[in-house]
Amino acid sequence: MKVAIAGPSGTGKTTIAEYIASTLGLSHVTSKETRQVPAEVSKKWADKYLYFGDCGHRRLINLQNAEPQFGMEWQYEMLKARGRVIGDRSNFIMDRSPIDSLTYMLTQNAHNISNEYMGKFLTEVLAQLEELTHIIFMPYNNPNWVEDNGSRVASVPFQKLMSVSFQHIIDEYLKKAVYIVEVQNNRILGGRMPWKPGLLVLDMWDLETRKAIVTDFLTNYL
Repeated sequence: MKVAIAGPSGTGKTTIAEYIASTLGLSHVTSKETRQVPAEVSKKWADKYLYFGDCGHRRLINLQNAEPQFGMEWQYEMLKARGRVIGDRSNFIMDRSPIDSLTYMLTQNAHNISNEYMGKFLTEVLAQLEELTHIIFMPYNNPNWVEDNGSRVASVPFQKLMSVSFQHIIDEYLKKAVYIVEVQNNRILGGRMPWKPGLLVLDMWDLETRKAIVTDFLTNYL
């Protein structure tokens, strides 16, 4: 089982990942583990762009705007790092996904990218999705606050905008690559998934309801 959770910050991805990891005996891959790049890449970024590791989401966005080439390099290296996790491990749940990479790349760098870069990026995203068994998309549906962990952008309007961007990316680029598992009245509809990974949209805030639906999705839809 290879499970990835997609969605903007502050939606509860880590909470669900920790619950599923303990319930189903999966390893929990944190977002920090999916941002590991080769040492030579880190050195080049430090020398050329003065990037010295995790610096918080807001500062990272500003650096990508100031240095467009760094933005494109950073996004593609993060995507490849996630791909290494997906390819090298099994029985895991990770609280980021290739969908996150595509969404953040387009929202932060679309005005600078070429068709060649876009094609390369999307090809890698689709290849990684094929290796996953389940994807959980968690929209931003808490209207009142964003937990400030010192790194993320703790802005409700920003996270709502990112949530809409995630949904647009799924609709525009990925619906043909995933099997959409529908939920109605807090119950999953449909039968077994075909060969492509199943994507569950977890568009509710109640934690116990989330736990029940995700557990059903991961245990019964293979």
